[in-house]
Amino acid sequence: DVDRLGQEATSSYTFQVILKSTGEIIFQYNTMTGPLNGATIGWQNFYRTEGTSIVYNNANFNLIHNSWAVRIEDINSGLPPPSSFASAASYQTVDLSWVASSSDSVANYVIYRGTSSGSLSPLDSVASTVTSYSNTGLTNGTTYYYGIRSKSSSGGYSVMRTTTATPNVASPTNLSVTVTTGQATLSWTAAIGSSIARTLIYQGTSSSNLSLVDSTSDASTATKTITGLTNNSTYYFYVQSRGTDGSVSSATAQVEATPTYTGPVWWVSASASTNGDGTSTTPFRYITSAIAAAAE
Repeated sequence: DVDRLGQEATSSYTFQVILKSTGEIIFQYNTMTGPLNGATIGWQNFYRTEGTSIVYNNANFNLIHNSWAVRIEDINSGLPPPSSFASAASYQTVDLSWVASSSDSVANYVIYRGTSSGSLSPLDSVASTVTSYSNTGLTNGTTYYYGIRSKSSSGGYSVMRTTTATPNVASPTNLSVTVTTGQATLSWTAAIGSSIARTLIYQGTSSSNLSLVDSTSDASTATKTITGLTNNSTYYFYVQSRGTDGSVSSATAQVEATPTYTGPVWWVSASASTNGDGTSTTPFRYITSAIAAAAE
């Protein structure tokens, strides 16, 4: 008399599993018909407040295979996995860390890596006393997926813990700008990290369209003056680090600035076709403009 939630035909494969100490029954909710070579099934409780999907995969015999309807693994039993599996990315490197399993049955931790979450391959194995691992020689800007499992001396494995990380070049921080006549001086905190070649400076008159205009000669230089700007025009800037491998870091937050001419001498020319900014190259056309600028 057990309900078959979601069953659509009598030829479907059905199952029931008692998962809780209370005797509560978890039900199948997807139909499985025909050859079982790629079906997705699932389970949920009567109130549909708990459940998950399970993929039947005949090609991988570590998963469900012929003659099985479903394999359910209780992560609270058997060999316990390590906990708090985490990753930290830096230049061409990902540092992994975890908290050791509490079980004395753990002989090793097997570390897995892949460039997609569904394709992880064994990378290395470390002793049960080890709680960190550094994976070097990676490609900056590529996201790597990692897994870790406990392994017993008899060859048994725990469930897998996972994490992801993207190696990168360290970024500059704290970008600021000051302006004078026709120029802007940028300052920032130099990036801290290995293999940084230089800092790239981007500029534009629109916050959505900046292009590379200059760079420093090394990684430690943390200021740059951009000249040849037009007074009373607003400019936007950001900086990035470039690594020795040619990769670039994420950009700093943008800053904006408007150069102006502040004297102390203002130029006026009656032959000027437009009212300029009071410099010798773009003088005011009207004496009243010079008087107003000097009074500010």
